[in-house]
Amino acid sequence: MRNLKTWSLLGTLSIVVACYLPVFLCSRRTLAVLVMDDQAVEWTGTLACLIASVLFVIAYWKYSTGNDLGAIRTRRNVFLLLLGLMLFVAFGEEISWGQRILNVATPAAVSSENVQDELNIHNLKWFTHPRSSGLLWLTSVQTLFTLFWGAYGFLIPLLCAISSAFRSWASKVNLPIVPIYLGIGYVVNMFIWLGIASFLPAKGCIEEFAETASEILVMLIALSFLIDLRGRARTLERQDAAQPAG
Repeated sequence: MRNLKTWSLLGTLSIVVACYLPVFLCSRRTLAVLVMDDQAVEWTGTLACLIASVLFVIAYWKYSTGNDLGAIRTRRNVFLLLLGLMLFVAFGEEISWGQRILNVATPAAVSSENVQDELNIHNLKWFTHPRSSGLLWLTSVQTLFTLFWGAYGFLIPLLCAISSAFRSWASKVNLPIVPIYLGIGYVVNMFIWLGIASFLPAKGCIEEFAETASEILVMLIALSFLIDLRGRARTLERQDAAQPAG
C-alpha cells in the first residue's frame, strides 16, 4: 500500500509538471495560440471538467452512502452530487454553454458586460479582475474556483491528518476526503505557476496552464473517489454474501 501511495504521488506530480512543458518548450507566439478558445489547452481542461462531473455523479448515484448533517439526513452523499454539479457548470462555462459550437450570437446587453463577448458568467466584468487589482482579484470566478479546490484538495486533507476532532467531524458528516497525494499536486501547481510568473514573465498566458492542471487534478480526485467507493461497495457485498443465512 505504501508503494502504491508513493507511485500515486509521483504520478500526480508528473502530470502537473507535464502540463507546463509547453511553457518551457514553446515560444510566446505558440503559447498564445495554444491558450486561445477552442484550442488544445482549453479543451483539455474542459473535457477534464466534464469527465470529473460524470464520475462524481456516478459515485453519488451508484456507490455512496448518506450524510448525517444533524437535522438533515440523506440517503446518498450529497457532497458528491454538489461537486458533480459544480464541475458540470464549470464545463458549461468553459464552452460558453455551447455558444461557439451552435454559433449563437451574444446579445448586446451581455456583450457590453462580458470581457470576451461570450454567453458565460465567469467573463463578466464584475467577476473578472487581474492579480494587480488587489483584493478584487479574490472575487474573480476563476480565483474562487482555484481557491476552493486548493482548500478542499489540500487544506481539508491536511486538517484530517493533524486533527482528530476534525477527522471525527468529517467522518460523521461523511465528507469525501481527497487523498493527500492528490492534494499535494495543488501545492506544486501553485508554486510552479507563481515561479513561472515571477521568473519568466515574458512567457505570458500561463494562467491557462495552471487552470488546466487544476482541472486535471479534479478529474483524478473524482476517479479516486469512484474507485474507492466501488471497492468498499464490493467488499460489503462479499461480507454480506459470506454471512450465514438467518
